[in-house]
Amino acid sequence: MGRARRGVAIMCFSLAALGWPISEQSFAANVYLHKGEGGAGIDAELQFGEADQFNLALIGCRNFGASQQVQLGLYVGGDKLAPDLERIGDRKDEELSLYLCINETCEERTWKILESGTEDTYFTTIAFPKKRQAITSIRVILPGEARRYEYRGDIDGIFKRICQ
Repeated sequence: MGRARRGVAIMCFSLAALGWPISEQSFAANVYLHKGEGGAGIDAELQFGEADQFNLALIGCRNFGASQQVQLGLYVGGDKLAPDLERIGDRKDEELSLYLCINETCEERTWKILESGTEDTYFTTIAFPKKRQAITSIRVILPGEARRYEYRGDIDGIFKRICQ
């Protein structure tokens, strides 16, 4: 077996050992920073899916003593949605219970639908201690998901920008 083939075999084995099939991963590729609603502060938007279909917004960050509080918003848009995104895209439920994972810690959160400047969006509020382990991934787990909707990167750097 040649060196290149051995390298590919080792890489595929390593990814398989992590339990993440290559075809089912969906890590956000784009982060957008923009002025908050009403021109207040800076908000961030993480794209979780292709073609701007599934986004997680970090909105209205506030500093309170030793903690930071931020609203998280889930928005799904597009004409032809994957089956696992339809429940959020239909916006028929007033509330959704979805798991939010920060790094490797997951907790069930209630997401409530609210009217926002663009469309109806599901929101939840979360508080983080300012002194914490670095946040390197945010994931939302959808019921019956066919893909893994996650952002991996310098999330603390994003918080520094929006929590001024």
